[in-house]
Amino acid sequence: MKDFSYDSALGVCVAMQSSNFWVNQDGLRFMNENISSTAVSGKVVETQGSVWSIVDANGIQKYAEGGCQRHYSGFADKLVGNAIDGLQDEVDKAVSGNDECFKADTIADLAKEIGVDADNLADEIEKYNTGTDAEWGKEAENMWPIATAPFYAFRISSGMLNTSGGIRINTNAQVVDDRYKPIAGLYAAGVCTSGWDSEVYGNGTCQANALFCGRTAAKHIVKNLL
Repeated sequence: MKDFSYDSALGVCVAMQSSNFWVNQDGLRFMNENISSTAVSGKVVETQGSVWSIVDANGIQKYAEGGCQRHYSGFADKLVGNAIDGLQDEVDKAVSGNDECFKADTIADLAKEIGVDADNLADEIEKYNTGTDAEWGKEAENMWPIATAPFYAFRISSGMLNTSGGIRINTNAQVVDDRYKPIAGLYAAGVCTSGWDSEVYGNGTCQANALFCGRTAAKHIVKNLL
């Protein structure tokens, strides 16, 4: 979320939870927000012009009382299943001082604030509030109704954890040229190298990649250059 720190409780609640409700720039849902991989969900978010996380007053209260279900960092671990002190204060501060966080007393007014089609947004919320998601297959227990004013909208976007791809290497961790020939004496390790994560980050691969490439490069250097 724009201008939010990595350890923002509000950011965790509206951008990382199975119970989130997201719409795009047209006011339409475009995915099952409960998708398990944050890397995959990030790529789906990137396909949209903009993405808004919509939550009502009851939703904020449920998160504050311990409704956070998923963590994504050491900070967020402690939020899962526990009360979040000061969450409403963080929400109030966001909607009063951030130009991408909004509050309204009606869905129509909220749609106007965020510039999406009001009929689309109302229709999507009406379908969502039935608790049955025939289109995207989300579990009913994660479909928290959007029904109690005030209503909130927070713009969210895909985050970047690292650089995936770039420098081409071979199985010896040697950097290769555009014809895939090794460049003598030049090695690379880590996620800056191509062929590991492609366009998405696989959880935990930063460390594994770096360790494997570094060890491989060292062994090749000892055997061939020393």
